[in-house]
Amino acid sequence: MEEGLKAQGCREKPTARRLRDAASEDAPDTSGAPGAAAALSLRARICSRQPARGPKSKKPSVSYLCPMWHFREGEVLLFHKPPKMSSFGLVKFVRKRIQEPGTPKIKVGHAGTLDPLAEGLMVICTGKATRKAMELTAQDKQYRATFRLGQTSPSDDLETDPEPVLDALPPKEAKLWEALEHFTGVQMQLPPVFSAKKIDGKRAFKLARKGQHVEMRPAPIEIYSLELLRYQWPELELHIHCSKGTYIRSLARDMGEYLGCGALMSGLLRTAVGQFQLKEAMTMEGFKEALAHAETTAKTEVKKEP
Repeated sequence: MEEGLKAQGCREKPTARRLRDAASEDAPDTSGAPGAAAALSLRARICSRQPARGPKSKKPSVSYLCPMWHFREGEVLLFHKPPKMSSFGLVKFVRKRIQEPGTPKIKVGHAGTLDPLAEGLMVICTGKATRKAMELTAQDKQYRATFRLGQTSPSDDLETDPEPVLDALPPKEAKLWEALEHFTGVQMQLPPVFSAKKIDGKRAFKLARKGQHVEMRPAPIEIYSLELLRYQWPELELHIHCSKGTYIRSLARDMGEYLGCGALMSGLLRTAVGQFQLKEAMTMEGFKEALAHAETTAKTEVKKEP
């Protein structure tokens, strides 16, 4: 059962290549650090401009995060969001570290959320690049998802307590392949009750957590391919290539109903957004290291000046 549809590959965009390939030759070796390869690209641009000098009688006016103009003019940053962290939490993390005290606020936004329990690629936009956020959000997505058969939950994942499905039986191989074919293509999908969809101006998940009845409306989506990676009852692992607006939790729920055994999403890793790849992303720790290196380098350069 190792065969399956091959998901289409993605080419990297020039911005992504610039983030990865612009590392300076004299940057320290951090190959063993988390996110080091991606973070080095940021280090290459940091301190690429000399700090502006004030009057001759005074010391230079120094911004230790030298290329603040890059963040303000617009950057597209790729991050590996860890599990158990909200998408807004990652945005807040970036905003706090690129904003210098006493300077005009720099806008920071994302190009598509990830559930707190999920991990993987998030595209963060800064400055004027936030204008492109909606365009980037519209890109197709790719995921590596794990479904747990024989269980269901109100949130369709492990955010709420799972419940076993009585008399659930492992689906036969033929039925499993039939389900993969059935859920490939254009379709109407019912979003999870525990989602960020707005109902009468309020987030659905907030209403659901209060025990209020929430009526969701189906939305059109497209699943371009479903590739079977692993199946060993009760776990099913898939590679999913889909359109924007697709809820993988809903796919787990619907596939479980189709198979007659119930299912929930027990794990999710986003591997691509359009042509951006997870392997190009930096970790939060790698980003902090890059900024710290920039500050140290800037201070060293200032001390060398007469």
